[in-house]
Amino acid sequence: PRATILSLFQALRDAEAQKQREAKSALKIQKFVRAWLVRKYVRILHARATELQRLWRGYKARKRVAKLRKRLFEERSEQFHSYMATKIQKIWRGFHSRMKVYDFYKRKQYIHNVVQKGKTMMEELDRKEAMDIQKKKEKEEELKARKFEALTSNMHHMLSTASRSGIYQPKGSLQKKELRTAISPENFIEKYKEGQS
Repeated sequence: PRATILSLFQALRDAEAQKQREAKSALKIQKFVRAWLVRKYVRILHARATELQRLWRGYKARKRVAKLRKRLFEERSEQFHSYMATKIQKIWRGFHSRMKVYDFYKRKQYIHNVVQKGKTMMEELDRKEAMDIQKKKEKEEELKARKFEALTSNMHHMLSTASRSGIYQPKGSLQKKELRTAISPENFIEKYKEGQS
């Protein structure tokens, strides 16, 4: 039993000697375990925070997209209604103007009347132009006849015996318009001008 007691004291002394070392080891083990637990907890917190952020951002994005879709739908709906209203207004205004403001049949009759008046006026202008041309020709011929008469008034030798009263023709039997010349007035005037130059 003495050996047992001695061995017991020896074990107690050894335990006392190892106490600080064991305490340090225990502290070290506790430190590592606590650090591991804290890291694990932080990882869990970080994962949960990330999950919460993801959910919150998803919720906010879905709300924003829903708002954008609603606004886009409203804009498209407004554009469609505006387009359809414009089309209806255009059709109504066309119908109203054709029926009430600018009556198609009245306008057609008016255009027909204007065309008829234009044709009548053109015919009148053509007639007037033809008369003016005729008058101009008559004036030119009268002017030529006067010139010819002025040039030939003292040239009785140019007249043929058939158109001169005298031996072969009794006085007063010839009218002025029956005077005939040996050459035409135009040829005479040309020859006269050649002789002058």
